[in-house]
Amino acid sequence: MRLLMKYSRYLALLMILLLGSQLDAQTSRAYPFAAKLYPNRILSKVVSPPKGYNRAPEEKLNDFQYWIVNLPMLLPEYPVTTYEGQKLFGADSTNGIINFDVSTPQQRNADIPIQLVAVYLLIKDSLGDHPFIVRDNDTITYGKFLSGNYILDSHRKMKYVPGEKRDSSNVEFSRFLQLTMGYTNNRTLLNNLEPIEEKDIAPGTFYVQFQNPPPDTIGHTAVILDVCYGPKGDKKVLAGWGGDPAHLFYVARPLPPSEKQWFSIPELKKFLAEYGEGKFYRFKM
Repeated sequence: MRLLMKYSRYLALLMILLLGSQLDAQTSRAYPFAAKLYPNRILSKVVSPPKGYNRAPEEKLNDFQYWIVNLPMLLPEYPVTTYEGQKLFGADSTNGIINFDVSTPQQRNADIPIQLVAVYLLIKDSLGDHPFIVRDNDTITYGKFLSGNYILDSHRKMKYVPGEKRDSSNVEFSRFLQLTMGYTNNRTLLNNLEPIEEKDIAPGTFYVQFQNPPPDTIGHTAVILDVCYGPKGDKKVLAGWGGDPAHLFYVARPLPPSEKQWFSIPELKKFLAEYGEGKFYRFKM
């Protein structure tokens, strides 16, 4: 039964990737994880800046940042559910849910940044040689994966075994994601990140936290999805995250429940204080 459940989840993720290829060519290439796209449900369109605040002009965003602020979203009535479809809380508790399929237990909190970056690099034809650091500084790449496989030897050390070269495909990319995410947690994720100052927070950066002292092994990672600027130069952010167990990737709303949609940096830290001290990072790419 466990084996059947494992492959059912794998096939569900694969179907999402395959369905993406049936969408409008340009859009589906940009967001292949979205099984169905809704034209007006784009993050930058769904959530407006607070009065007196403005998003950064598009020309000041790099390509990855622009890709992040335009992530597709599900329809507003969608609740937040686990990877198995169990409802966690209603849609009125969030700013919406990113149209980013989460159908396997591997897609936990720290895996969402890995999948976001991997998909982005794939559509930019830059994934092949990009190193993902997993476990104890073991490095894997998609290019080598397509020419062999990564296994654990008898001493639980990762080993690369060359084999027959395979072509990149939805199936192979899905297998690569499962491998990479299976070895990723919030602590190993840090090996792929570089710290930044708060003044450099931008769309596509991350806020990673751990209980301290001592650091725990679970942690929490929030994705900074968008940033807007006030007349005095202050910033507000949209932030989203998944969870452990894996659940849909949603855009958080400040508490208590209100019409408020954006966090100031102090508000975000207070909102997530239960996870411990945090720092801001960006992916090395």
